[in-house]
Formats: sequence, C-alpha cells, structure tokens
Amino acid sequence: MTQDINARAANIPSVVALRSKTQSLLEPRLKLVFEDMAEHLFNLSASAQLSADNRSRSFEAFSVLRAQHKTLIKTLLARIDRGFDNLVGSAKEGSGTGLPTELDLVDLNEFESNLAIDRMVKLGNERYWLPLEAITLRLAAAIDVDPKSIQLPFGLKVCFSGYRTVLAPLEFNEDILNELDKAYARNLLPELREVYQQLNALLAEDGLLPNIEEDLESGGSKLEAKSNGTGSNKPHPAPNLSRPDIETEQASAQSDSGAQPQTALHGAQHHRSGWPMSRRPPLLPI
Repeated sequence: MTQDINARAANIPSVVALRSKTQSLLEPRLKLVFEDMAEHLFNLSASAQLSADNRSRSFEAFSVLRAQHKTLIKTLLARIDRGFDNLVGSAKEGSGTGLPTELDLVDLNEFESNLAIDRMVKLGNERYWLPLEAITLRLAAAIDVDPKSIQLPFGLKVCFSGYRTVLAPLEFNEDILNELDKAYARNLLPELREVYQQLNALLAEDGLLPNIEEDLESGGSKLEAKSNGTGSNKPHPAPNLSRPDIETEQASAQSDSGAQPQTALHGAQHHRSGWPMSRRPPLLPI
C-alpha cells in the first residue's frame, strides 16, 4: 500500500518540481559548507595552540577533505534525493514536539559523543519548526495523505546523519570529527533557512495551502495539536536563525556538557573574520 502511494507521489508535478529544486538549492550551499569545513581544519593545522601531532593530523584531514569533497557532496545529495522515493511512511503518533517526521537514514547514536551537535540539531528543529511543518502539510495535501506519514528527505536529522555517513569511509579520528561537526552545523544551519523558504514558496505557488504560514504563526503547530488531541492554539516562538545565535547556542551547549567553549583539539579557535592572504588555505575546486 505504502509502496503504491510512494510510486504515485513520485510522479505528482509538485513533488517532481520540489525534488529538482531541492538539489539545485542544496548543491551550491553544500559546496560552500565543505569549503568552510576544510578551511577550519587548515586553520587548526596552523594553530600554535595545538601540539605538533595535532597540527599534523589536522592538515592530513584537510588534505583528505579537499581531495574528496566533490565525491562526499555528490553522495550526500544522492542520499537526500533517494528520500523522495519514500516520502510516505506509516503514520505515527508524534512526540508532542510539533516536528515533522524525517527519514531516519542512520542511527543518531553516532552523535552521542558530541552533545554540542545533538543540541544544534534540536536547536535547528526548534527554530525551523514552522517552515518544516508548512512543507510537511503542503506535501500531505499534494499527495492526499496523513501529514504524520510524511518523511522529509531534507530535514535536519537527515542532513546531519547523512553527512556523518558519507564521512565514515574517511576514518577521521573523534577529535577531527568533533571539529567537522561544529563547522558543518555552524555553516549549514543558516543556509537551510533560505532553502526551506524557497521550497515552501514553490509549493505555495502550486496553490498548496498558500496561507499555512500565517495559520501556524497565529495558531501554533497543527501536528502538535493533533498529537496531543488538545487543539491547543499556543504558538511556538517565531523562527530566527542568525549566525551569532548559532555561536551563542554552541557555546551554551558546550557549557551544558561540562566542556570549555573551545575546540576539541586543545582549544584552537576557528576565526571567520578572514585569513591573511598568505595564510589562506588553497581553495577547493568547484
């Protein structure tokens, strides 16, 4: 039954357009994100705060990431794209968070060693609940299914678990992965705001629930109210995701976990204010 629904959904014009738009929006942004991740590693490799061994490991990781980034991006995009073949799963009772169901590509236990990243995923879901729920409701209307059964191929959990999966063959050590996690989250989360806005605009142009954002802003989450069976009209805070907020929340997450607000590699800081031209890392080929 679900297989038939997914086969039908894959051919719905709105879904076809959304699938193509997702790729066109994510590809250039992921290129920039991976460039920033590589720059972060290069920055660490030049840091006087690190031991010689850690500087060497950082530069080796930078070199590998620079060489493999095109393949990694292509693989991650392919994983996200395949999610459109399984947009509809079995409808499940929500947890009361108001968040849409996402395609669970890998077990998020992989992130247990990095509480800051886990917090970033939760932060992103809290801030992006409205555009994510709007996309979920619009897709459900287009396919004519229960919105609780929609599995978003480009939700935050998918983006993070998929990213970790494509990095796995590179066998980076835990300290390097922790640094890459922070750089990935710091750079990707602000980019997703525009992605989700444009995907919603595309669906709204097809006449799918054109005023749903206003309804959610004024009445709160429809998925949460449905899960709780209360019909609560309590709205969530309006989403507001700027880069300074991410840095603040990241520092808060490190504080909550008992860690100092510094990098995993002995406190080397990543400065986004720019490099002297003689010290900038080689640009990744596009």
